Amino acid sequence: MKVKFKTSAEKVELKRGVDFVGGCVRYRVAVEGGTDMAISGLGLSLRMAAERIRVIDVEPRVYRKGDRARISNMAPEQSESIDFYLEPLICGSIPVTPVAVYIDAFGDTQMAKKDPLMVVSKCPLIINPGEENIAKVRNVYESQDIIRSFRSFELEHDPERSFDLLREAIGGWAGKPVSIPIYESQKPFKAEIYYYVLNQNPDEELGRRERIIIKTRVDEENNVAMLNIGAEKNPTINGVLTHIWQLANTRFGEVFGYEFKALHCPECGASFDNLDKSKDIVICKYCGKSFEKKALK
Repeated sequence: MKVKFKTSAEKVELKRGVDFVGGCVRYRVAVEGGTDMAISGLGLSLRMAAERIRVIDVEPRVYRKGDRARISNMAPEQSESIDFYLEPLICGSIPVTPVAVYIDAFGDTQMAKKDPLMVVSKCPLIINPGEENIAKVRNVYESQDIIRSFRSFELEHDPERSFDLLREAIGGWAGKPVSIPIYESQKPFKAEIYYYVLNQNPDEELGRRERIIIKTRVDEENNVAMLNIGAEKNPTINGVLTHIWQLANTRFGEVFGYEFKALHCPECGASFDNLDKSKDIVICKYCGKSFEKKALK
């Protein structure tokens, strides 16, 4: 049976916004019920190209149903805020449209939607100046002018080999690193390396080329590998992080035959930088919630 949507009787309003958190995009949808009577069975989803971006989490978890949200009942004038955590799979401007389907007080199916909001993942053409020293790059990376974010994955293979593969994958795009790898220890293996590049095109707002810093770190003690990005604009952060994540995953796939998965907090969506092997429970340092390790993937 074909369902007929009575959009002319629409009484639910959707509002939406985008920000960046923990290496992913948070797409927030506010559902505002303007009806004089209760509604039920509200399903909220995002229309977008599945091959370009995907939902990795929905908050509050009580409303999560797979990659969408479901609210059983809403009273008159009630409003709810739903956060969709998105992971871009390619760089670019991706239109994302929120759509709600619900049952009104008369048992009729209704639909509400909002115009698409663009999720921008900008990976610029870059140049490698090849002239910065590690002390300066570290200072820039930690400065207040730089926005920082990262994604992480669990170490499932030899940490030193994993570090070499990450260097190969990222160095093939970013060029020469700032310095030789910095080895903190061999057992447990801990190492990191920095790349410093510039946006090839000057930014009108900044009045110069945007600075971009990539820090790759492998930490056997905490059982994680991390891809860190520092840049001066959020779309660049998101785009470069998406791009190097793809490069690294492709290289790991060539060698090990699998794609690693990003580690995200099930509560707030933030990335994890610690999976202590001696513990079965991990705690998110951003929201303070505790989880079993298997819940992070």
